[in-house]
Amino acid sequence: VTDVPAKPAFNMSCGIGLYSKYVVGTGAVADKDPVVQGSCTWTHTSGIYVEPWFSQSLRDPGRGTTYGNELDLTVGYGGKLGSWSYDVHFGYYDVTNPKLLQVNGDVINPGATLRYHVSETTNVFANTEYYVGIGSRGFAGGWRNGIGVAGGVGPFATEGALYHNTFLGNGKFLRLGTI
Repeated sequence: VTDVPAKPAFNMSCGIGLYSKYVVGTGAVADKDPVVQGSCTWTHTSGIYVEPWFSQSLRDPGRGTTYGNELDLTVGYGGKLGSWSYDVHFGYYDVTNPKLLQVNGDVINPGATLRYHVSETTNVFANTEYYVGIGSRGFAGGWRNGIGVAGGVGPFATEGALYHNTFLGNGKFLRLGTI
């Protein structure tokens, strides 16, 4: 009899990057100066995940002064059923409005993505997210909805999506890049 090591209950992945400016997922520029951004995602074998994320301005680091300083926490659940996969999440964005670690001015973000896997490396998807500002300093709420395709090109995972956004008034935009 050979002992088989137990599969870990959690997987973790982390990343960090230096960016010339902070462009949020809705296409708006939150800070026109360089930022450092990073996250770690812990995923349980059940599909539940937790992802803390940060952005720190290199021009004005700290808790205030610029929207380049932000702390987020997202909790979600993802799974797969045949050729389909899904993800639902709830995010809390601690925005510098006017300072971090003050609830007034922050944003909450429920959302979902549905993917059809055409092959092992390619999928088409639809995504919808709602953003709600909190308190008297909160941003007006709005939606971001999109359709796109994602796949592997060599060692890179790439994505192209067309979005329509009513949050922060950015209208339609095309997002192309690596994921």
